Amino acid sequence: LYEGREVAAELSTMGVPVTFITDSAAGHFMADVDMVLVGADSILADGSLVNKVGTYPLALAAKDKGVPFYSVCEFSKFDVRNYLGEEPVLEEREPSEVLDNFLPGVTVRNLYFDITPPKLLSGIITEEGIVEPSSVPRCMEKILQQYLLGP
Repeated sequence: LYEGREVAAELSTMGVPVTFITDSAAGHFMADVDMVLVGADSILADGSLVNKVGTYPLALAAKDKGVPFYSVCEFSKFDVRNYLGEEPVLEEREPSEVLDNFLPGVTVRNLYFDITPPKLLSGIITEEGIVEPSSVPRCMEKILQQYLLGP
């Protein structure tokens, strides 16, 4: 849905050199990359990253090429509901966004998010610095304490 177009344009206007590629070509270009930065829809209690579908294979390609892979987000993206036992629900959207005409015998799945395991993350860059995925449970405990006790 052309979501990267705005980011590329904004970076370019700030003087950042930009090469625009399709998501599916990321593995091919990974050897030329210094670092991967992605956002986060949420961070799960085990340090996993829930983000736009395609993030997991991007992290696999980065790991294969020895490229550091970071998520950048605020602590508000840390899913304390997951810490308290609620399982994440990965959003699925209308099949018509992928295929606009019916094909007999074809089922369309339009998954919007995937889960990247913590072993593929170099860290999570937050407003308070870099958090190791293994430290996420402690961060969530702190977030809950602040919520319950107030500032």
